Amino acid sequence: MDKLLIEIDGKVETVTDIKDDNLLVIGEKEYCIFPDSKAAGEAAREYWTELAEYDPEELTFIVGEKALIAWGLGREYAVGSVSVSSLEDWLNLWEDVPEEHFASYDSLEVAARINKNLQRELFFDSGEVVVYRAN
Repeated sequence: MDKLLIEIDGKVETVTDIKDDNLLVIGEKEYCIFPDSKAAGEAAREYWTELAEYDPEELTFIVGEKALIAWGLGREYAVGSVSVSSLEDWLNLWEDVPEEHFASYDSLEVAARINKNLQRELFFDSGEVVVYRAN
């Protein structure tokens, strides 16, 4: 198999495993990879939307009853740094800050480049990508 290479912060690394279609393993490090910020934001929003639909108890635990009650009444409430007045508005916020969901290690979105082999493996149209360090 041809090497799967990624350049992050000017350093070329070999991808040792790909999990869940967008989680790259590079040695002991894991990175979530997306074609761009927009795709990452859509994936983050989809995660939280599915949590709300299929595990509302867990969502309630995470955001809190006060937030859900306020949003249900159309009142502003902040879970994080931005106040919104509905669950829908809160879900929409994830499209703008995917790093808060995917970059649990350092909360950073990093521009990266991948070689053609990794591009084909991930079915990405471009070698220009964004990554978020997960651990």
